[in-house]
Amino acid sequence: MTNLESIEQAADTIQSSYPDATLLIHNAGMPGAFSSSFSNTEEGHLRDAFEVNFFGTFRLNQRLFPLITKNEGTIVNVSTDMASLHFMQNSEYALNAFDYNSSKTANNAMTVAMAIELKNSKAQVFSVTPGFTKTDLNGNAEGGQSKEAGAAIIVGYATDGKRHNGEFLDMNGLYAW
Repeated sequence: MTNLESIEQAADTIQSSYPDATLLIHNAGMPGAFSSSFSNTEEGHLRDAFEVNFFGTFRLNQRLFPLITKNEGTIVNVSTDMASLHFMQNSEYALNAFDYNSSKTANNAMTVAMAIELKNSKAQVFSVTPGFTKTDLNGNAEGGQSKEAGAAIIVGYATDGKRHNGEFLDMNGLYAW
């Protein structure tokens, strides 16, 4: 997700090999340093998180947006509850991992911008947070659901046949931005 040439090659391959593609799920993510606060965030770690979580997704979305739009398809940007400004301000257990959270919040803003462009289209784009899931990103932290359970939430929304354009969803439905 950090190599423009690789992203362009992937987009070209998808467009030529799968010209009827109707679903794109972005699940790329990296935590940066998963800093413990704004004050402890190093700019390099912030840039690393943004490079993968925002810019890499932006680059691939921008290259495949015309294909998915033409095919009246769906783009799902996988997010996190920690990217919700509402969650960060109101949750008793919000992690103040500024590098990771802010890069995913920017990804959510991209989702909204894309959704505005698609509001009069049959194509759609939305964000899904599967919730706390054990993955390599968090060191397979205890207490999280399995990767399969997290993926089922994402795929469930991607394939439910409903219009979710511009929404942020979790396992219970609409989630506050």
